[in-house]
Amino acid sequence: MKKKFLIVYLILLTIIITMTVVLGKYLQELKNNTLYEAENFYFRSDLLSEDIKSYTLQRGVNKIVIHLYNSEDRLRYTKVDINYVVKLEKINDDGNLVKVREENGVLSRSNFTDNEVVFDNLENGKYKVSAIATNPYTKILEGNFVITNNDNRIDYSVGDNVDSTVMFLTIKTVDYTGNIKIKFPDGLYPDNNEEAFKNVNIDNSKEVIVNFKNNSSYSYRFYKENPKKVFNKNEFQVGGV
Repeated sequence: MKKKFLIVYLILLTIIITMTVVLGKYLQELKNNTLYEAENFYFRSDLLSEDIKSYTLQRGVNKIVIHLYNSEDRLRYTKVDINYVVKLEKINDDGNLVKVREENGVLSRSNFTDNEVVFDNLENGKYKVSAIATNPYTKILEGNFVITNNDNRIDYSVGDNVDSTVMFLTIKTVDYTGNIKIKFPDGLYPDNNEEAFKNVNIDNSKEVIVNFKNNSSYSYRFYKENPKKVFNKNEFQVGGV
C-alpha cells in the first residue's frame, strides 16, 4: 500500500515539475515576445516628446501644426495600427488646464505613416498639446505652445492748440500693413507738400487713402481755417480699407 502511494506521489510530483517547467518556458517566451513587440513600437512627433518642450510661435501665427509618426527612422516602423488621441488644452494664468479640442486618429501599419494634426483659429494664450497612443501600447507625447496674434489696431491722435495755425494727425500701427483711409473735417487744409495729399481736391473730397507698413508712425500736417478752433480726435475717421 505504501509502495503504491509512493508511486502515485512520484508520478504527481513529476507531472507538477514538468508543468512548472513548461509554464515557465511559456511565460518567458511570452515576456520576450512582449518585450520584443514593445521595443518595436514607435510613436513619435516632430514637436511633441515625453519630456515636455515649450515653443513660442511667430507673432500672427494662430494655429498649431504637429506631425505624428509610426517610425523611428527609415528602417524601423511599427507593423501594427496605432490608435491615438490628440488633446488641446489651454493653460490658464492659475495653471489649470481647460479642454479646447480633441482629435482621434490611426497611424496605419502600412510602412511609414505621417499624420498631420492641425488646431487653428486659436486665441492668444498658452496651450498644451498631448498626443496619447492608446493601442496597442500606451505612450504620451506632450508640448507647450504660446500663441500671440497680430495686433492690427490702427491708433491715431490729434495734436492741436487754440490760436495755432496748424494741427497734426498722428497715425501708428503695430502689425497692420495696408491702406488706411483718413477722413478729416471742414475747416482743415492738408499740407499738399505731403506725398499723400498732393492730388487731394478738398473741394470735392475730405478724405485720402494712404499706405502703411507695420510698426509705423507718421504725423500729417493740416492748416486751420480758424486758429481759434481746436480740433479733436472724434472729428476724424481713420481706419483700414
